[in-house]
Amino acid sequence: MLIILSIYIAIEGSYKNAVMNLRSVKSDAVAVCALSTELGDVAGHMYEYVEIGEQSKGDKLRMYGMDFYSGDKVDNFKKSQPDSGLLLIGKEDFELRKVDFESQGYYFQGPVYTSLHKLENRQFLEVYLFHK
Repeated sequence: MLIILSIYIAIEGSYKNAVMNLRSVKSDAVAVCALSTELGDVAGHMYEYVEIGEQSKGDKLRMYGMDFYSGDKVDNFKKSQPDSGLLLIGKEDFELRKVDFESQGYYFQGPVYTSLHKLENRQFLEVYLFHK
């Protein structure tokens, strides 16, 4: 019984935290916020686009982790229809919607940042600088 209790304490106390931190988007949010600050007025504001969230009814899937760790600085790209800024988007979503966005007059540079972590929508994050 003592061995089982020791294993449980070890897993809950140290190993679990190390494993969960590997999946956290906090490091990505810090890097993107630093990039936004570094680019200043060129970057403008941060916007997200999640294809599965735009297609769903009811509560839409968003980049909650990125929004939370950036201090609630991420707006919805489709609703806001901004003129310039940073677009946070999954790699597959960008490949799917790039032509549609460009037909609306958007020009993209980048990706200026690519994540090694998967987001809520199970895609790798890419960040693009855009303007109309």
